[in-house]
Amino acid sequence: MRKSKQVLLYVLSIAFVVLWMQYSTHITISIEKLINGGEFFQRSIGSPFFKDNMLNFIYGLLEPAVNTFFYFLLSITVVYLSNTKEGLKNYFGEISSLFTKKPIKSLLFGLYVPFLTHVTVILLPGIHIASLFYVKSQVDIIEGWLFWLEILQVFVLAFYEELIIRVFIYKGYSKALNNTFALLFSLSLFTILHENRLGGIGLNGLSDFQLYMIQVPYYFSAGFLYIYLLDSRQSFWTSLGAHFSVNYFFARALNADLEDGIFVIILITISQTIYVLLDYFARYKFGEKISEEVKTL
Repeated sequence: MRKSKQVLLYVLSIAFVVLWMQYSTHITISIEKLINGGEFFQRSIGSPFFKDNMLNFIYGLLEPAVNTFFYFLLSITVVYLSNTKEGLKNYFGEISSLFTKKPIKSLLFGLYVPFLTHVTVILLPGIHIASLFYVKSQVDIIEGWLFWLEILQVFVLAFYEELIIRVFIYKGYSKALNNTFALLFSLSLFTILHENRLGGIGLNGLSDFQLYMIQVPYYFSAGFLYIYLLDSRQSFWTSLGAHFSVNYFFARALNADLEDGIFVIILITISQTIYVLLDYFARYKFGEKISEEVKTL
Protein backbone atom coordinates (compact mmCIF):
# COMPACT_ATOMS: atom_id res chain seq x y z
CA MET A 1 0.00 0.00 0.00
CA ARG A 2 1.24 3.50 -0.79
CA LYS A 3 2.39 5.37 2.29
CA SER A 4 0.15 8.37 1.62
CA LYS A 5 -2.90 6.12 1.51
CA GLN A 6 -1.82 4.44 4.74
CA VAL A 7 -1.40 7.78 6.53
CA LEU A 8 -4.80 8.90 5.25
CA LEU A 9 -6.42 5.78 6.70
CA TYR A 10 -4.68 6.45 10.04
CA VAL A 11 -6.01 9.99 10.19
CA LEU A 12 -9.53 9.18 9.01
CA SER A 13 -9.86 6.26 11.42
CA ILE A 14 -8.93 8.38 14.42
CA ALA A 15 -11.19 11.23 13.25
CA PHE A 16 -14.20 8.94 12.73
CA VAL A 17 -13.74 7.31 16.15
CA VAL A 18 -13.49 10.69 17.89
CA LEU A 19 -16.64 11.92 16.14
CA TRP A 20 -18.45 8.69 16.93
CA MET A 21 -17.67 9.02 20.63
CA GLN A 22 -19.27 12.46 20.56
CA TYR A 23 -22.54 11.34 18.96
CA SER A 24 -23.05 7.64 19.75
CA THR A 25 -25.04 8.38 22.92
CA HIS A 26 -27.44 10.65 20.98
CA ILE A 27 -27.98 7.90 18.42
CA THR A 28 -28.74 5.39 21.18
CA ILE A 29 -31.28 7.76 22.75
CA SER A 30 -32.97 8.18 19.37
CA ILE A 31 -33.26 4.40 19.01
CA GLU A 32 -34.83 4.15 22.47
CA LYS A 33 -37.46 6.67 21.38
CA LEU A 34 -38.09 4.75 18.17
CA ILE A 35 -39.04 1.60 20.09
CA ASN A 36 -41.58 3.70 22.01
CA GLY A 37 -40.41 3.22 25.56
CA GLY A 38 -40.36 -0.57 25.38
CA GLU A 39 -44.14 -1.05 25.15
CA PHE A 40 -43.67 -4.24 23.16
CA PHE A 41 -41.57 -5.76 25.96
CA GLN A 42 -44.01 -4.60 28.60
CA ARG A 43 -46.83 -6.45 26.84
CA SER A 44 -44.70 -9.55 26.27
CA ILE A 45 -43.32 -10.08 29.79
CA GLY A 46 -45.73 -10.97 32.58
CA SER A 47 -43.95 -10.62 35.94
CA PRO A 48 -43.47 -6.92 36.89
CA PHE A 49 -40.17 -7.69 38.68
CA PHE A 50 -38.83 -9.71 35.79
CA LYS A 51 -40.18 -7.19 33.28
CA ASP A 52 -38.46 -4.20 34.89
CA ASN A 53 -35.12 -5.95 35.13
CA MET A 54 -35.35 -7.35 31.62
CA LEU A 55 -36.14 -3.90 30.24
CA ASN A 56 -33.11 -2.47 32.03
CA PHE A 57 -31.03 -5.29 30.59
CA ILE A 58 -32.28 -4.73 27.04
CA TYR A 59 -31.88 -0.96 27.14
CA GLY A 60 -28.43 -1.37 28.69
CA LEU A 61 -27.38 -3.30 25.58
CA LEU A 62 -28.60 -0.74 23.05
CA GLU A 63 -25.45 1.39 23.14
CA PRO A 64 -23.09 -1.62 22.91
CA ALA A 65 -25.13 -2.90 19.95
CA VAL A 66 -24.93 0.46 18.17
CA ASN A 67 -21.18 0.70 18.87
CA THR A 68 -20.62 -2.85 17.61
CA PHE A 69 -22.31 -1.99 14.31
CA PHE A 70 -20.18 1.15 13.88
CA TYR A 71 -16.84 -0.53 14.64
CA PHE A 72 -17.71 -3.48 12.42
CA LEU A 73 -18.40 -1.13 9.51
CA LEU A 74 -15.21 0.80 10.27
CA SER A 75 -13.04 -2.32 10.31
CA ILE A 76 -14.39 -3.87 7.11
CA THR A 77 -14.19 -0.50 5.31
CA VAL A 78 -10.52 -0.05 6.26
CA VAL A 79 -9.67 -3.65 5.34
CA TYR A 80 -11.47 -3.31 2.00
CA LEU A 81 -9.80 0.02 1.13
CA SER A 82 -6.36 -1.37 1.93
CA ASN A 83 -6.66 -4.96 0.70
CA THR A 84 -9.68 -5.02 -1.65
CA LYS A 85 -12.16 -7.90 -1.73
CA GLU A 86 -9.56 -10.66 -1.34
CA GLY A 87 -8.21 -9.10 1.83
CA LEU A 88 -11.73 -8.72 3.20
CA LYS A 89 -12.42 -12.38 2.49
CA ASN A 90 -9.25 -13.40 4.35
CA TYR A 91 -10.19 -11.11 7.24
CA PHE A 92 -13.56 -12.84 7.66
CA GLY A 93 -11.78 -16.19 7.53
CA GLU A 94 -9.44 -15.14 10.34
CA ILE A 95 -12.35 -13.91 12.46
CA SER A 96 -14.17 -17.19 11.89
CA SER A 97 -11.14 -19.20 13.05
CA LEU A 98 -10.90 -17.11 16.24
CA PHE A 99 -14.43 -18.14 17.21
CA THR A 100 -14.19 -21.82 16.27
CA LYS A 101 -10.84 -22.87 17.75
CA LYS A 102 -11.40 -24.93 20.93
CA PRO A 103 -14.05 -22.59 22.41
CA ILE A 104 -14.68 -24.45 25.68
CA LYS A 105 -11.04 -25.18 26.50
CA SER A 106 -10.01 -21.64 25.54
CA LEU A 107 -12.78 -20.05 27.61
CA LEU A 108 -11.87 -22.08 30.68
CA PHE A 109 -8.21 -21.15 30.35
CA GLY A 110 -9.14 -17.49 30.00
CA LEU A 111 -11.27 -17.65 33.14
CA TYR A 112 -8.27 -19.06 34.99
CA VAL A 113 -5.67 -16.43 33.99
CA PRO A 114 -6.89 -13.57 36.29
CA PHE A 115 -6.64 -15.88 39.26
CA LEU A 116 -2.88 -15.77 38.60
CA THR A 117 -2.58 -12.06 37.87
CA HIS A 118 -4.98 -10.80 40.55
CA VAL A 119 -5.34 -13.30 43.39
CA THR A 120 -1.58 -13.34 43.92
CA VAL A 121 -1.76 -9.60 44.57
CA ILE A 122 -4.76 -9.78 46.90
CA LEU A 123 -3.15 -12.51 49.01
CA LEU A 124 0.03 -10.55 49.67
CA PRO A 125 0.62 -9.80 53.37
CA GLY A 126 -0.75 -6.43 54.45
CA ILE A 127 -3.30 -6.12 51.64
CA HIS A 128 -6.77 -5.47 52.99
CA ILE A 129 -9.80 -6.51 50.97
CA ALA A 130 -9.88 -3.78 48.35
CA SER A 131 -12.08 -3.07 45.42
CA LEU A 132 -10.37 -3.83 42.15
CA PHE A 133 -10.28 -1.45 39.18
CA TYR A 134 -13.95 -1.04 38.35
CA VAL A 135 -16.84 0.57 40.12
CA LYS A 136 -20.00 -1.42 40.35
CA SER A 137 -21.70 0.82 37.82
CA GLN A 138 -19.21 -0.26 35.16
CA VAL A 139 -21.29 -3.33 34.45
CA ASP A 140 -24.53 -1.61 35.47
CA ILE A 141 -25.39 -4.25 38.04
CA ILE A 142 -28.72 -3.26 39.57
CA GLU A 143 -29.42 -4.37 43.12
CA GLY A 144 -32.00 -7.14 43.19
CA TRP A 145 -31.35 -8.41 39.68
CA LEU A 146 -31.83 -12.08 39.09
CA PHE A 147 -28.53 -13.89 39.51
CA TRP A 148 -28.39 -15.29 35.99
CA LEU A 149 -29.32 -11.95 34.46
CA GLU A 150 -26.42 -10.30 36.28
CA ILE A 151 -23.98 -12.91 34.98
CA LEU A 152 -25.44 -12.62 31.49
CA GLN A 153 -24.97 -8.87 31.39
CA VAL A 154 -21.37 -9.02 32.60
CA PHE A 155 -20.67 -11.72 30.00
CA VAL A 156 -22.37 -9.82 27.16
CA LEU A 157 -20.55 -6.57 27.93
CA ALA A 158 -17.19 -8.36 28.12
CA PHE A 159 -18.06 -10.05 24.81
CA TYR A 160 -18.91 -6.66 23.30
CA GLU A 161 -15.63 -5.03 24.37
CA GLU A 162 -13.54 -7.97 23.16
CA LEU A 163 -15.38 -7.99 19.85
CA ILE A 164 -14.93 -4.30 19.00
CA ILE A 165 -11.48 -3.74 20.57
CA ARG A 166 -9.65 -6.99 19.98
CA VAL A 167 -11.37 -8.33 16.85
CA PHE A 168 -12.63 -5.34 14.85
CA ILE A 169 -9.95 -2.81 15.82
CA TYR A 170 -6.84 -4.86 16.63
CA LYS A 171 -7.29 -7.71 14.15
CA GLY A 172 -8.88 -5.50 11.51
CA TYR A 173 -6.16 -2.86 11.56
CA SER A 174 -3.42 -5.49 11.80
CA LYS A 175 -4.79 -6.91 8.58
CA ALA A 176 -5.33 -3.55 6.89
CA LEU A 177 -2.38 -1.44 8.05
CA ASN A 178 0.23 -2.73 10.52
CA ASN A 179 0.51 -4.38 13.91
CA THR A 180 2.04 -1.38 15.68
CA PHE A 181 -0.78 1.00 14.82
CA ALA A 182 -3.39 -1.69 15.51
CA LEU A 183 -1.89 -2.35 18.95
CA LEU A 184 -1.61 1.30 19.98
CA PHE A 185 -5.00 2.24 18.53
CA SER A 186 -6.80 -0.63 20.28
CA LEU A 187 -5.05 -0.03 23.62
CA SER A 188 -5.82 3.69 23.48
CA LEU A 189 -9.46 3.08 22.62
CA PHE A 190 -9.78 0.50 25.40
CA THR A 191 -8.36 3.01 27.90
CA ILE A 192 -10.62 5.84 26.72
CA LEU A 193 -13.73 3.64 26.95
CA HIS A 194 -12.89 3.03 30.62
CA GLU A 195 -12.15 6.64 31.47
CA ASN A 196 -12.55 7.48 35.19
CA ARG A 197 -13.63 3.92 36.08
CA LEU A 198 -11.04 3.75 38.86
CA GLY A 199 -12.58 6.58 40.87
CA GLY A 200 -14.88 4.25 42.79
CA ILE A 201 -12.24 2.03 44.39
CA GLY A 202 -10.84 4.35 46.99
CA LEU A 203 -8.99 6.46 44.43
CA ASN A 204 -11.50 9.31 44.29
CA GLY A 205 -9.28 11.33 46.62
CA LEU A 206 -6.77 11.76 43.81
CA SER A 207 -6.64 14.63 41.36
CA ASP A 208 -7.68 13.99 37.76
CA PHE A 209 -4.04 13.99 36.68
CA GLN A 210 -2.99 11.52 39.40
CA LEU A 211 -5.91 9.25 38.57
CA TYR A 212 -5.01 9.45 34.88
CA MET A 213 -1.40 8.49 35.56
CA ILE A 214 -2.54 5.34 37.40
CA GLN A 215 -5.40 4.50 35.08
CA VAL A 216 -3.55 4.60 31.74
CA PRO A 217 -0.81 2.06 32.66
CA TYR A 218 -3.41 -0.27 34.22
CA TYR A 219 -5.73 -0.34 31.21
CA PHE A 220 -2.81 -0.57 28.79
CA SER A 221 -1.51 -3.59 30.69
CA ALA A 222 -5.00 -5.15 30.83
CA GLY A 223 -5.59 -4.55 27.13
CA PHE A 224 -2.14 -5.89 26.29
CA LEU A 225 -2.87 -9.03 28.33
CA TYR A 226 -6.14 -9.65 26.44
CA ILE A 227 -4.46 -9.07 23.07
CA TYR A 228 -1.64 -11.43 24.01
CA LEU A 229 -4.13 -14.12 25.02
CA LEU A 230 -5.98 -13.65 21.74
CA ASP A 231 -2.82 -13.85 19.62
CA SER A 232 -0.96 -16.54 21.51
CA ARG A 233 -3.93 -18.94 21.73
CA GLN A 234 -5.53 -17.79 18.46
CA SER A 235 -8.93 -17.93 20.11
CA PHE A 236 -11.42 -15.19 20.88
CA TRP A 237 -12.70 -17.19 23.84
CA THR A 238 -9.43 -16.99 25.76
CA SER A 239 -9.40 -13.19 25.91
CA LEU A 240 -13.15 -13.17 26.56
CA GLY A 241 -12.78 -15.61 29.46
CA ALA A 242 -10.07 -13.49 31.07
CA HIS A 243 -12.07 -10.28 30.59
CA PHE A 244 -15.24 -11.81 32.03
CA SER A 245 -13.33 -13.29 34.96
CA VAL A 246 -11.86 -9.89 35.82
CA ASN A 247 -15.21 -8.10 35.53
CA TYR A 248 -17.26 -10.64 37.43
CA PHE A 249 -15.00 -12.10 40.08
CA PHE A 250 -12.79 -9.09 40.82
CA ALA A 251 -14.74 -5.99 39.80
CA ARG A 252 -16.70 -5.61 43.01
CA ALA A 253 -17.03 -2.16 44.47
CA LEU A 254 -15.94 -3.01 47.98
CA ASN A 255 -14.59 -0.42 50.37
CA ALA A 256 -10.92 0.44 50.16
CA ASP A 257 -8.84 3.27 51.55
CA LEU A 258 -6.75 5.42 49.24
CA GLU A 259 -3.41 3.74 49.94
CA ASP A 260 -4.77 0.23 49.41
CA GLY A 261 -6.47 1.26 46.16
CA ILE A 262 -3.31 2.76 44.65
CA PHE A 263 -1.14 -0.12 45.82
CA VAL A 264 -3.47 -2.79 44.44
CA ILE A 265 -3.81 -1.11 41.03
CA ILE A 266 -0.05 -0.65 40.63
CA LEU A 267 0.68 -4.24 41.67
CA ILE A 268 -1.93 -5.67 39.32
CA THR A 269 -0.59 -3.52 36.47
CA ILE A 270 2.85 -5.01 37.10
CA SER A 271 1.43 -8.51 37.60
CA GLN A 272 -0.40 -8.47 34.25
CA THR A 273 2.74 -7.34 32.45
CA ILE A 274 4.89 -9.98 34.16
CA TYR A 275 2.41 -12.71 33.21
CA VAL A 276 2.64 -11.77 29.52
CA LEU A 277 6.44 -11.71 29.59
CA LEU A 278 6.80 -15.02 31.46
CA ASP A 279 4.24 -16.79 29.29
CA TYR A 280 5.85 -15.42 26.12
CA PHE A 281 9.32 -16.63 27.08
CA ALA A 282 7.94 -19.98 28.26
CA ARG A 283 6.04 -20.55 25.01
CA TYR A 284 8.28 -19.01 22.36
CA LYS A 285 11.82 -18.96 23.76
CA PHE A 286 12.21 -21.91 26.11
CA GLY A 287 9.63 -23.87 24.12
CA GLU A 288 11.64 -23.50 20.90
CA LYS A 289 14.86 -24.59 22.63
CA ILE A 290 13.20 -27.66 24.10
CA SER A 291 11.69 -28.65 20.75
CA GLU A 292 15.10 -28.27 19.04
CA GLU A 293 16.75 -30.44 21.69
CA VAL A 294 14.06 -33.08 21.26
CA LYS A 295 14.64 -33.13 17.49
CA THR A 296 18.38 -33.71 17.98
CA LEU A 297 17.85 -36.75 20.24
